[in-house]
Amino acid sequence: MFRHATTSSHVHALLMQGVSAVFGMTTFLLMARWMGPADMGIVVLFITAITLLDMLRSGFFQPAMVRMVHESDATHAQTVRGTTLALALGISGILSLILWSGSQVALAFGMDVSPLVHTVWPILLIVGLPGQFFSWRAQADSRFDRMLGYRLVNGVIMLGGIVVLDQLDMLSVLNVGWTFVAAASIASLSVISLGWVGLSDIRLLSVRIGGELARFGRYAMTTTLGTALLRSSDTFLIGALMDAGAVAVYGLAQKAIEALELPLRALSSSVYPILAKPGARGEGKRVGRIIERVVGGYMLVLIGPAILLALVAEPLVALVAGSDYLTAAPLIQVFVLAALIAPLDRLIGLGLDSVGRPSVNMTKVLLMLACNVIGDIWVISVWGTLPAVAMVTFAMNTIGMLYGVWKLGDTTTLSWRRTLKASRRWMVIDYIRLQLALSSHTKSGRR
Repeated sequence: MFRHATTSSHVHALLMQGVSAVFGMTTFLLMARWMGPADMGIVVLFITAITLLDMLRSGFFQPAMVRMVHESDATHAQTVRGTTLALALGISGILSLILWSGSQVALAFGMDVSPLVHTVWPILLIVGLPGQFFSWRAQADSRFDRMLGYRLVNGVIMLGGIVVLDQLDMLSVLNVGWTFVAAASIASLSVISLGWVGLSDIRLLSVRIGGELARFGRYAMTTTLGTALLRSSDTFLIGALMDAGAVAVYGLAQKAIEALELPLRALSSSVYPILAKPGARGEGKRVGRIIERVVGGYMLVLIGPAILLALVAEPLVALVAGSDYLTAAPLIQVFVLAALIAPLDRLIGLGLDSVGRPSVNMTKVLLMLACNVIGDIWVISVWGTLPAVAMVTFAMNTIGMLYGVWKLGDTTTLSWRRTLKASRRWMVIDYIRLQLALSSHTKSGRR
């Protein structure tokens, strides 16, 4: 089992997300302690904004590319990757130019535009693309071992940069932005030098494939944008209707809950290529069985840590962030409830994409987003408290899960009974060994 685990795409994806979470959380907490709630709130808004745009770019290209790679031969797959890279470069350049030129116009009219927006962000869009494209390609090939190395390089540079800035008494909001640029640049150069990006594939640009990518991507991008806004809309609305200190507290609670979301992110990355294969062949029931198996196993693993995190939320916040952030504890406890619903909701979304129904997945996410925004504005106006905002997140996840079960059920015949049965299977060592062997990236001859 150990041998299979060392080559399993699921294990590599989990380690990749673990590395990102450890470095991300450590960096976040150090900045929170050293910068204070006011400056940290600005950093959180900046991180939320760049993450939103990166997710928008990924949403347009990644799901379509992964699905098309898995329904084609090696030659056609190479053309798909080359076309994706060429289009992504073009769109990134346009977005960067829009940000820069729009900022210059605003500055010319005397408006206050942060250097984070008019300089750092446009540069980050370009230098970060090779690394981001590498992540899409690695997911399509289930090479999460390579993604692990990429995330490690990025995390080390980001954390090291923040520590050095503090020691030199140069830790500021702007310098944090330049640290993001440095980390993205070095990580991107690393994967390019190793040949993991495949820049030469650009010569295979195909207008026809570009059209296919765009047709699928328009739905997937809207879905991804909605998914990103589900999380970031809370931050933006709190920043607009409350204050930067509240943003920092809410951001800390969101960061803490990543400990529970980490395995789900890993599984989402490694399971989608597995769902894409039967989905592309129209095998909806097979997609349903995979969803039941994954959700059953994940819920079995999740329940213990979820209860523990809810119980130790207050002392944990006091230990890692200090007394200024103690109001984040009740938020974490509410987010734990939302995290218990998230696995099925997330896997249903992937299932809809895999069976070629991205428009339904888009509708589901937009419904959740509408409920979240309306609910946030209402509870902030009436109660003005962060726990009320967190409860809206729980309600929104519940609505999305129920809508998704309803829409996907006719294609995949999902069953709660089979999901519970799958949970019991994950208690058997031989079953775990089998799943690890099936997910090994060496079984198909890839290296």
